[in-house]
Parts: sequence; structure tokens; C-alpha cells
Amino acid sequence: MTDFNVSNGQPHPLGATLTAEGCNFAVHCPNADSVELCLFDKHTESQISVISLPAKTGKIWHGSLSPIAAGQLYAYRVVGKKHLNRGLKFDQQKLLIDPYAKALSRPAVWDKAQYQEDSQYMLPKGIVPQAEVSLQRAAKPRIALDQTVIYEAHVKGLTQLHPDVPAQHKGKFLGVCHPSVIKHIKSLGVTTVQLMPVAAFMPEPYITNKGLTNYWGYNPINYFSPEPRYVLNEAISEFKTMVDELHKSELEVIL
Repeated sequence: MTDFNVSNGQPHPLGATLTAEGCNFAVHCPNADSVELCLFDKHTESQISVISLPAKTGKIWHGSLSPIAAGQLYAYRVVGKKHLNRGLKFDQQKLLIDPYAKALSRPAVWDKAQYQEDSQYMLPKGIVPQAEVSLQRAAKPRIALDQTVIYEAHVKGLTQLHPDVPAQHKGKFLGVCHPSVIKHIKSLGVTTVQLMPVAAFMPEPYITNKGLTNYWGYNPINYFSPEPRYVLNEAISEFKTMVDELHKSELEVIL
């Protein structure tokens, strides 16, 4: 158990945001009676602390904690009254991923046994991101629509078997921006790379129960988190690197 300084913080931006005062947590949850912020050890994912968010502004629960560092794992539990006829079913035993988390600790994989009762061991956790630093990034190419040639690609499918992509980058965002991959795409006359789903997803339970997986990723769970299966070490920086390198090569990126 760690002692934290807790204050009301701010309702925006949503998600976890490092500030000079600590880390601001804000989550949209209009019908909750209270929202518990759960913190986890980044090595074992064991729960180390639970803090009730102290303030609510409109539909947003929020609070600021210190000390909190980038890399801290977190999730929520929500307390409220059940009104099934209104679609409200609160269950404090179910851990909830922050929908505004910018990165997740690991891929989401359905496991019925781990989901029973307390679901914390099945669910990936949000990762507190580094404080944003304004850096000069590659400008987005602006291709006229009548000149656009779109290449639809799957991150793994495009890179897993490419002989020039290093083994550790195969199936990863960093593989997509390998010079040989970019050279191939450019040689086709392509102007725009449209990536198939790159947001964090979980293969459907009935697929997982058959020992299969959803290769395509059309079952998103967190739109703002890059899919951990495509990440080598650090989701946000690797995703930005991929986009920047494609932009430097005058290739647009569509998600």
C-alpha cells in the first residue's frame, strides 16, 4: 500500500494525464455513485492501491494523485445502483479498462475462468503515458483526392514474412515503417496506406473457445490504445514512429 496525496484534479482531459502536480485521472461515468481508481504493480499486475475519485463535474469523475510516474498500471471499479430496465448493471467485482487509456499493459484474451467473480486477472490495465512534449513531427502529406491510390494493409500480414524486416519487428508497427516495406509500397504507385484495425482488440469468446483467434482485429475494446500485439516495447512512441516515417516518405496514413 502506497500513500498518495489526493486532490480533486480536473474533469478534462479524459484519461490519465501527467501534470506538474501529479497525475490527473478523469473518466465519464454519469450514473455511478462512486468510482474507484485501482493501481497495479507493473511487473506482477497485483493490485497495490485503491483510491476513490474525490470529485464529479457533470458526468465526469476525476481526481489527481501524487506521486505517480509514467508506466503506472491502472483501471477502474465502479459502484452504482442496478436499474436493468434502463440498461444499468453495476458490478464492483468487474475491473474496467479506462476507455481513454492511451496504452494497455498486454493483449486482451478471453478467459472464462479468470472472468468469473473478480475479473482483474483477465483484464489488461491502462498505462499512464509520458507527459506530452511538443516536438516537430513530419507533416502529413495532403494528396489530392483524385490522385489518391490507397493500399489497404494488415500490420502483421504486411511484415511477418518480409525477408528484410528484422525478426523483432515482424508483425509490429516498427515493421510497417521499415525502409524495404516503404520502398515496396512506393514502387506500386501508392499514395496512402490504410491500416486495418490497429486499436486494442479482443478476439470474441466463441472464437477463443475453439482455440482460434481473430486475426483481423475487428472487435475493438479500446480505440485510443494501439494493439499490444503490434508493439515491441512502447506503444505510443512506436506508433508515432511508424506514422512519422510513412509521412516522411510522402505516404498518407488512414486508420
